[in-house]
Amino acid sequence: PTAGLGLAFFILTTILSLMGMQNPYRRREVLYLLSTFGLMGTGVAVAFTTYSLGVLNSLCLFCLASHLLTFFIFIISFILVKKEKEQAFKAITQIFMDKEEAGKAKLAHNPQMFKSLAYFSIGILAVSVFGTYLYNKPEESVHADVDQSQFIASFENLPKFDFDIGEAPTKGAKNPLIQIMEFSDFQCPACQYAFKQINPLVRRYAKEIQLVYRHYPLDMACNDQIKRPLHTEACLASKAAICAKRQKGDKGFFDFHDRIFLDQNRLSPKFIDQVARELKLDKSQFDNCLKDSSVTTLIQRDIQAGNELGVQATPTRFVNGKKLEGGLDRARLEALLDHFRSKAKATKKTKSN
Repeated sequence: PTAGLGLAFFILTTILSLMGMQNPYRRREVLYLLSTFGLMGTGVAVAFTTYSLGVLNSLCLFCLASHLLTFFIFIISFILVKKEKEQAFKAITQIFMDKEEAGKAKLAHNPQMFKSLAYFSIGILAVSVFGTYLYNKPEESVHADVDQSQFIASFENLPKFDFDIGEAPTKGAKNPLIQIMEFSDFQCPACQYAFKQINPLVRRYAKEIQLVYRHYPLDMACNDQIKRPLHTEACLASKAAICAKRQKGDKGFFDFHDRIFLDQNRLSPKFIDQVARELKLDKSQFDNCLKDSSVTTLIQRDIQAGNELGVQATPTRFVNGKKLEGGLDRARLEALLDHFRSKAKATKKTKSN
């Protein structure tokens, strides 16, 4: 929804700028509208930046850039408005006048400024669309240019953690070359991106890769590390996934897991009930399970395990016991798979000799 609002803002800015560039009778009115929307956009940008720094303790550089550009649009339009002598209200109402009457208020502004604002907004839209394309691109990794040999070398130097996965749900190989233990959050956008990157490979190499899911919802309802409302449906989603596992085992868990990540933007109590029906879970058992305190206890055990392993964000992955701080995209996972295949062959050859 936030991205949609930003996209709508820049579309509106583009339309207004084109109106000002093409229609000399409406330039004053367009300027007032641009400055008004620019002020509103700047207020929203300040609020989001404050929230990102104060609550999330992180800042998206692309978001920051778009906030600064919003402020730039406001400043430019405001400076032009200041040069006008007529009142804002009167100028805006002239939008509804006929062309002849509005012509009396015709501005002497050079349309070049409107053209610049229009091109400026169109550029932002193009970058946004391209960024969305990269984010959702199904087959190619945005990290395809990573030096995989350097990545493998750094991976080998990482310390190895010892841990017990207990009864955590698993998917894929029983005796894997690669075990990926992931601390995740069903409402986390980065976790959804990780799902899109890794899940196809887990399916493709189901005899070599094992995925282990550990709960780490960034939701104060079950995670005492979170002090403010953040992912407010994450605890409920984790409970529902555990309840699916209780009825249909690990397969039921990952059927639920996949369904939620495929439609993460729909996550809500109503959608969770819908998924439960789609998976043909017993409604009475499912509802009673959601209220079971032992389900919350299981989630909190995973959170505690994550805290002990130094988890500070989601997703956090441990590949064969080694904690990966950076992203694990398809290219890197395939590089790791090739690496461990080579190691397995070398070990087998040594034993045969």
